[in-house]
Amino acid sequence: MTNNFDDLKKITELIRSTGWEVDDDMVPIPHFPCGVPAGKPFDICELEKKWVLIPRSLLGNHPIFSLVVKGDSMIGADMMDGDEVFVEVTEDYSSGDIVVAYLDGETTIKHLCKKSDQMWLMPANDAYKPIDMSKYVESWIMGKVEKGRRRYARASTMALLNKLEEELKKMEAPVMSLEDKAREAVAAVLNDLKKRKRLWYCVYRALIDATLIEKGDYEGFRSLVDKWFPGNDFKINLRDISKLAVLSFDKPIAEWVEEKAPVGHTVFFIYYKVATSVMMAIDPLWVYRKKAGTKTGAKLAQNWNKTGT
Repeated sequence: MTNNFDDLKKITELIRSTGWEVDDDMVPIPHFPCGVPAGKPFDICELEKKWVLIPRSLLGNHPIFSLVVKGDSMIGADMMDGDEVFVEVTEDYSSGDIVVAYLDGETTIKHLCKKSDQMWLMPANDAYKPIDMSKYVESWIMGKVEKGRRRYARASTMALLNKLEEELKKMEAPVMSLEDKAREAVAAVLNDLKKRKRLWYCVYRALIDATLIEKGDYEGFRSLVDKWFPGNDFKINLRDISKLAVLSFDKPIAEWVEEKAPVGHTVFFIYYKVATSVMMAIDPLWVYRKKAGTKTGAKLAQNWNKTGT
């Protein structure tokens, strides 16, 4: 493998001069060892290109280049991170083909899905969203994947269209507000709260961390709960709850530690479980913030409070 086509020719001649045979049926093709992402689009201008020899039998009627797959957006098509694939440069492609697409200077590998006069790039991993090629100033199909280490199946056109319709409906659905997420999070732990009323402190602290109430605003906290659950009989004792706002419990939940908690060992983990379950329901990325350590976690929590993301 070499970075330069002329170097490849010289290497071939050098090998032949030593008495070794180099099959005339081998042809050079460009190879991108750093890969084109099967994930988020990537700037093709930054890709390192080399040259490799392949049997002429692998070539069809169109130019071919090879690349290494990066990412996991096509795992449903059995295309794994690190796979080497051959891409045929052609305009002969249709819905269901795995293609390499150019998007405003970036590239990505996806299934092609044609819907009316639009072309969409569909991942084979639910963690990724469809890409509407019409949203880009410059976009085209560079080629389609023909071969690789394993067989990559085309996708059913009907299956892709059904999946696209499903994803488009999700995109059109209204985004749940932070307050609605918090209400659902509290509803999920109501049984725990009814069994041990002082656990309402976990909700109080979570709502502070989520910037839905101010620290020390116990009446605002109760008003919000009454708004969410009208006619409730929770009988929240604000005085009891306020007594827990000491030591590490007076800090963001990400900084709660057993050694500095106002409750015993066994009870601490009950409080911690309820508090973290509420926080993770409000903000799924919260678990990564708490793992960052107390100082870093506090900083991340502060950033989240500002952005809501």
